[in-house]
Amino acid sequence: MRARASIRSAYALDAQDVPRISYYDTVNRDLVLAFQAGGVWVTIPLDGLEDVGQFTSHVIRGGVSHIAYYAKSIGGVKALYRR
Repeated sequence: MRARASIRSAYALDAQDVPRISYYDTVNRDLVLAFQAGGVWVTIPLDGLEDVGQFTSHVIRGGVSHIAYYAKSIGGVKALYRR
Protein backbone atom coordinates (compact mmCIF):
# COMPACT_ATOMS: atom_id res chain seq x y z
CA MET A 1 0.00 0.00 0.00
CA ARG A 2 1.31 3.44 -0.86
CA ALA A 3 1.64 6.23 1.69
CA ARG A 4 -1.57 8.01 2.58
CA ALA A 5 -2.09 11.70 2.02
CA SER A 6 -5.06 13.82 2.95
CA ILE A 7 -6.25 17.30 2.18
CA ARG A 8 -9.66 17.05 3.88
CA SER A 9 -10.35 15.69 7.35
CA ALA A 10 -12.67 15.91 10.35
CA TYR A 11 -12.32 14.70 13.91
CA ALA A 12 -14.36 14.02 17.00
CA LEU A 13 -13.40 13.15 20.57
CA ASP A 14 -14.88 10.09 22.24
CA ALA A 15 -15.96 9.95 25.92
CA GLN A 16 -12.30 9.45 26.98
CA ASP A 17 -11.15 12.42 24.83
CA VAL A 18 -9.45 10.10 22.34
CA PRO A 19 -9.65 11.51 18.81
CA ARG A 20 -11.21 9.66 15.90
CA ILE A 21 -10.29 11.17 12.57
CA SER A 22 -12.07 10.65 9.27
CA TYR A 23 -10.27 11.76 6.14
CA TYR A 24 -10.11 11.47 2.39
CA ASP A 25 -7.12 9.37 1.35
CA THR A 26 -5.94 11.08 -1.85
CA VAL A 27 -3.70 8.16 -2.85
CA ASN A 28 -6.35 5.42 -2.65
CA ARG A 29 -9.32 7.78 -3.14
CA ASP A 30 -11.19 6.37 -0.15
CA LEU A 31 -12.72 7.45 3.15
CA VAL A 32 -10.54 6.36 6.09
CA LEU A 33 -11.11 6.30 9.85
CA ALA A 34 -8.03 6.70 12.09
CA PHE A 35 -7.97 6.16 15.85
CA GLN A 36 -5.64 5.06 18.62
CA ALA A 37 -5.85 1.54 20.03
CA GLY A 38 -3.33 0.51 22.66
CA GLY A 39 -1.17 3.54 21.91
CA VAL A 40 -0.91 2.71 18.20
CA TRP A 41 -2.70 4.57 15.39
CA VAL A 42 -5.01 2.30 13.39
CA THR A 43 -6.45 3.23 9.98
CA ILE A 44 -9.48 1.55 8.41
CA PRO A 45 -10.83 2.19 4.91
CA LEU A 46 -14.59 2.66 5.29
CA ASP A 47 -16.22 2.63 1.87
CA GLY A 48 -15.36 0.19 -0.90
CA LEU A 49 -16.59 2.41 -3.71
CA GLU A 50 -14.00 4.37 -5.68
CA ASP A 51 -13.45 8.08 -5.06
CA VAL A 52 -15.42 8.62 -1.86
CA GLY A 53 -14.72 10.53 1.35
CA GLN A 54 -14.27 14.11 0.30
CA PHE A 55 -15.70 16.82 2.57
CA THR A 56 -16.12 14.53 5.56
CA SER A 57 -18.01 15.50 8.73
CA HIS A 58 -17.67 13.48 11.93
CA VAL A 59 -19.47 13.30 15.28
CA ILE A 60 -19.56 10.62 17.99
CA ARG A 61 -22.81 9.75 19.74
CA GLY A 62 -23.05 6.91 22.25
CA GLY A 63 -19.58 5.67 21.31
CA VAL A 64 -20.50 5.40 17.62
CA SER A 65 -18.83 7.50 14.90
CA HIS A 66 -21.38 9.11 12.59
CA ILE A 67 -19.64 10.18 9.40
CA ALA A 68 -21.12 12.04 6.45
CA TYR A 69 -19.11 12.56 3.27
CA TYR A 70 -19.28 13.34 -0.41
CA ALA A 71 -19.02 10.40 -2.80
CA LYS A 72 -17.84 11.63 -6.17
CA SER A 73 -18.48 8.17 -7.65
CA ILE A 74 -22.25 8.64 -7.13
CA GLY A 75 -22.34 12.42 -7.20
CA GLY A 76 -23.95 12.74 -3.78
CA VAL A 77 -23.66 12.61 -0.02
CA LYS A 78 -23.41 9.35 1.93
CA ALA A 79 -23.38 8.56 5.66
CA LEU A 80 -22.18 5.65 7.75
CA TYR A 81 -21.89 4.59 11.35
CA ARG A 82 -18.90 2.83 12.92
CA ARG A 83 -18.32 1.75 16.53
